[in-house]
Amino acid sequence: MKIALPLISESELASDFSKSSYVGIYDVVEGNLNVISLASQSMTTIQSFIFETMKSLDTQWVISPNFSFMALRVFKENKINVLKASGTNLNENIDFFKTGILVPFSAFDVFMSSQNCTDVCSTCGSQCLK
Repeated sequence: MKIALPLISESELASDFSKSSYVGIYDVVEGNLNVISLASQSMTTIQSFIFETMKSLDTQWVISPNFSFMALRVFKENKINVLKASGTNLNENIDFFKTGILVPFSAFDVFMSSQNCTDVCSTCGSQCLK
């Protein structure tokens, strides 16, 4: 079983995948973390690269503090389980996953997150929350 996490450094979660410098793929069975740098990816290809990497490694879970509505939809449509991170400490979130503490991330969570609101109401299709 593998978990993908957006990383700003090799030990800290980024606020979401669009703001990550790395993607961490944690193998629960093996107990190891593969950190993949996103430095060589252009902004136009980074989302596709992250998703294709996750698919090729048979990732079943994603843990992140935030998700865009579109990212949440793509993960759920592809049967990837989405969990809300608790803070930004990588090792703590892996431990929280193992002990079942993390909760599913919902569309409601996306709409309530002021970090995802860009003051452009058409971004998510709802009335602006700011």
